[in-house]
Amino acid sequence: MKHLHSRPPLKKGDIWVQDPSDVRVAQWKQVKFSEGIIQLELPLSTEPPLGTWKIGAVINQVTTHQNFEVQKYVLPKFEVKVKPPPFVMADADIIPVEVCAWYTYGKKVDGTFKVKVTYKRYPWEKKNRAIPSIKYSGLISGCETINIHTPDLLMQTHEYGYRTLNLFAKVTENGTGTEGNASALLDITHSPLQLTFLGPEGDSDYFKPGLPYFGQTFKDRYEGEVHGTAGQKIAPPLIRSLDVFQAEAVSYEPVQYQEGVWREKLVRPSATLELRAWYSPSGNYMQIQPQSGEMECDSRQALMVRYTAEKGVSVKFYHQVLSRGRIVQQGSHQRFYYEKDQKKERYDLPAPDTPQPRPYFVPPANSTEQPEIGEFLLSFDPRATMSPMARLLVFYVRDDGEIVADSRVIRIAQCLQNKVNLHFRHEQQYPSTEATMLLSATPSSLCGIGLVDKSVRLLRQEEQFTKKKIFKVMERYDVGKEDRPRQVTEDYCNQGDTGEKNRS
Repeated sequence: MKHLHSRPPLKKGDIWVQDPSDVRVAQWKQVKFSEGIIQLELPLSTEPPLGTWKIGAVINQVTTHQNFEVQKYVLPKFEVKVKPPPFVMADADIIPVEVCAWYTYGKKVDGTFKVKVTYKRYPWEKKNRAIPSIKYSGLISGCETINIHTPDLLMQTHEYGYRTLNLFAKVTENGTGTEGNASALLDITHSPLQLTFLGPEGDSDYFKPGLPYFGQTFKDRYEGEVHGTAGQKIAPPLIRSLDVFQAEAVSYEPVQYQEGVWREKLVRPSATLELRAWYSPSGNYMQIQPQSGEMECDSRQALMVRYTAEKGVSVKFYHQVLSRGRIVQQGSHQRFYYEKDQKKERYDLPAPDTPQPRPYFVPPANSTEQPEIGEFLLSFDPRATMSPMARLLVFYVRDDGEIVADSRVIRIAQCLQNKVNLHFRHEQQYPSTEATMLLSATPSSLCGIGLVDKSVRLLRQEEQFTKKKIFKVMERYDVGKEDRPRQVTEDYCNQGDTGEKNRS
């Protein structure tokens, strides 16, 4: 594929800062973003207005805002964490919960702790309504584990079995009486396994008549332990326009509540997939074979593309890769319709060595024989600028104007274009001594370093800038993420043919 020039053009923008009264206290006009990023400073007065401040910017006629808080605060001396298990089954008798308190410099806190366990209230629930709760207390030195007895919370009843547990912990330091607290939420799980069909977004997908349908069933436990995938092959003929497939974990029996209500304490794991036939007026289709797992950056991949067309015709294929709202790769090639006695064209690329999903063969309507299918390998170069996802579009245009196409969402590993590493030479340092940091980065990287007391970060941990959050922002630029495939009905095409005849 041909890589398009991805370096952004030189941009200019206006930036301003507003106080809680929406008064502009500073602004910068026509700021040049020569390196794609800029750092500005605004010194605050000794008595600034407290509340929510706003940073605004207009770049290329796009306006964006970011809020920040200016408040008086006391830096915490230590951090408190509540560590519940990743999940709890609805029939569990005991829930182990760990409470930890550590100073910012890595030493454990000695003191006392209090823990309250109850249920999260519904928004419509009255505050004076009594709900079950348990309190625990004791001594703590660093970390302490408590065992919550679920019968005391009535968790195994239908009334509370579908609610969310709310855990609150407070630690008091010996000698000073300084307090720190933390909280956590814990959902109650009713299915011991999670079954999903890989590939489709949601619980429905389309198949192309005459082309194999590739699918997998994925199962894992809620603690994150992956148990693998399973592929099933459906024998022909599958010629209906709508089919529903269901996977069940038959070794898990459902368990009812003793009260005899319709809700189940434990459900049998299951997943449903609804397949609909894709429509083509000419009966020609194209399919990009799905890949299992994520693609690694900077490693060329070979994607299998299958299609149907009239034998002996020359077809010109076009392909584009869209990522973050832009076309980043594109290309085309001409080839004759593939027949069985021809060798498969591979473009000097090895076949994928990763396990591929097993095909569900779907023959075309009114046929019980497998049609002639053309196929070729298309090279795909995943780049860091495409992470975490890209969309591949492959299509060709028939002489009658119909576009035969397919698209596929490709997951790419979370990798950054500039590799940067920063760490202190020594893990511990005495006060009033010089500390040394070691910084390494990809050549031509623009690096910024900021130092802040760890106690400051404890105030708003959820707002810290992380790699995961960066790629969450990148996913917002995906084009067509919320759009389901839309197909033209046969009636619409027949109406179009009638209109052409009337005009002629």
